[in-house]
Amino acid sequence: FKAGQYLEWMLPHGSDSRGERRYFTIASSPTEDKVRLALKVVDNGSTYKQALMALDKGEKIICSQLAGDFLLPATSSKKLGFIAGGIGVTPFSSHLQYMKDSGNNFDTALLYCANTVEELAYKNEFEELSKSINLQLVPVISKEEVSEPMEKGYITKELLERRVPDYKERFWYLSGPPPMVNAYD
Repeated sequence: FKAGQYLEWMLPHGSDSRGERRYFTIASSPTEDKVRLALKVVDNGSTYKQALMALDKGEKIICSQLAGDFLLPATSSKKLGFIAGGIGVTPFSSHLQYMKDSGNNFDTALLYCANTVEELAYKNEFEELSKSINLQLVPVISKEEVSEPMEKGYITKELLERRVPDYKERFWYLSGPPPMVNAYD
């Protein structure tokens, strides 16, 4: 697979109006030995996620239909901008780890939106990656007070101008819940 792609994951799990299949982005990099997926789990979540969380080590799940064009450019000469909302950060986890492992390093700004700091998946990993690749990490937290380098609120033109002054030179990727993505249309 390539960094940023997704798979269809099939897991028989009893009755569910959505069936036995779900699509999840591959959270790991193609350079890693294991294939990881990431998802948000909530109390009384879907029966699919409940069955997934109940799997024991060594149990199998069927994966198929590798697809997706949420890929990095062919050359690292382009500056990139990533805007992630919640678990929509998953493809960026794959991209950034791939950059580090492959040496194909892009100048990248990651604006990562969440309600609270606790909801930031991969926060520690991104902080570590920013020490070894050209990554500017800007967590944007909407529902609690934070201090720099985090931002309080939402991504606005003013925030972009202040934190990523060259934002117009970047090729932007956007991944998150549909209401967030639709707000940026």
